Amino acid sequence: MPINISDDSEPEVPAESSPIISHAKRKRKRHVPPGSTSDRIKLSRESDIGQLKTVTELQRCWAIPRYNSEAQDFGYLIDLSDEVDPPVDRKGEPIPMITRIKDADQDSWGGGSGGSSKNAPFIPFFGEWCQVASHICNGVSHCEFVEADMLKDVVRYEPDPLQHQEWWDTERKLNEVQGDSSIVTVQVYYQKVHNIPCPHIDVETGAKCPGMPVLRPLKQKNLDEQKYFISCSDYKVGEKDHRFVTIHRGINARLLEELFRDGKFSQATLARRREVIPDTYSHITDNGEPVTGHLVQHPCPAHIKIYAPMDPSIKKAIIVLTGYHNHPMPAVKKVSQEGQDMYAKAVKEYGITGASAVKVDSNEPLL
Repeated sequence: MPINISDDSEPEVPAESSPIISHAKRKRKRHVPPGSTSDRIKLSRESDIGQLKTVTELQRCWAIPRYNSEAQDFGYLIDLSDEVDPPVDRKGEPIPMITRIKDADQDSWGGGSGGSSKNAPFIPFFGEWCQVASHICNGVSHCEFVEADMLKDVVRYEPDPLQHQEWWDTERKLNEVQGDSSIVTVQVYYQKVHNIPCPHIDVETGAKCPGMPVLRPLKQKNLDEQKYFISCSDYKVGEKDHRFVTIHRGINARLLEELFRDGKFSQATLARRREVIPDTYSHITDNGEPVTGHLVQHPCPAHIKIYAPMDPSIKKAIIVLTGYHNHPMPAVKKVSQEGQDMYAKAVKEYGITGASAVKVDSNEPLL
C-alpha cells in the first residue's frame, strides 16, 4: 500500500490519490511553542510531529519511527472517509475510531488512558475536540523457564514476519522434541495428578480429603499393559469416591514409579534425557525434580497515542508511536471487524439455535 509523506515541494492542493498533510500550508495562524517550528504539525499544546503518513486501511501491526532523522519523525493519519459501509455496533451506532484501531492492531496495548470523552482536548490539526488514548504495549507472556537470551536482543521497529516465523519455528521444534520424550510425558502426567484433589468427602465432618496421590499395584495388568493405578494416600477399606486414576499406555511405568518413589528423576535418567532435550528448555531441575512453569510478563517499552475527533462522522485519526517493541510481532489472533460482521451475518442467516463455530464455518443449516 502506498504511503504518502508531506513534502513542501508538492502542490498546495494535493491529488485525491496522494494525500499530503502539512501545516506549513494551512492559512490559519496557530501558536508555536518554544522548540517547535512553523512547519511542524501541531497535535496539542505540548506535542507536535514532523510529518503524517496517510493510510487508508487499518493496520495489523504498525511500524514505529526511529526519530533519528527528519524522515523518521512521523505519525500516521488514518483516513477512512471513503469507506462504503462503515461498521456499526449492536445498537447501530458507528464504532469509534479508537476502538477500531485497537481492535485491528495485533499488538496488545494497555494501561494509560482509553480515550475518555470527558475533558476532551481541542486538537488544532482537526479543528475538533478529540478523544486521546494513550497506552503502553503489554509485551508478551512466556514461561519462567524459557531462556532469557531468547528475548534479550529483540528490537522491533518495523513489522518483521521473518523474525516472527523464526520464533514460531523455535517454539514448534521445542514442542515436538519435548512431546516425543517419555520423560517429559511422565513429568506432565505426574504434575497433573498432583494438581487434582481427591474427590472424597468425609460424611461426618463434610471435610474434603487431604490425601495425596500414591502409586498402587493392580492385581493384574490393565488393557493398556499398565501394572499400577493412581490412588489416594488416605484411602481406607470401605470408603468410596477416593481418587482412582488409570494410567494410559503412553506413560512409562518405570519412570512414573521413579517419580513417586523418590519425588525426582535419578541422575542416570537425566543423563539419557540430555541427549535429546536441551537443558535450557527443561521443566525439570538439575537434581531431577519436576516443576510447574508459570507465565511471567515481559514488559515492552513501546507507546502509542491515538487522537480521534469526537464527531463520529469524521472517519479520521492520528497515531503517534514511540519507543520500540522488544518481542517478535504477534501472531494474527484478533478477528477483524470484517470477520465479525461476516459471522454476525452468517448467524443471522442460519439462525442461532444450535449455532457453533464449526457449523457456521461449514455453512451447515441450523435448526
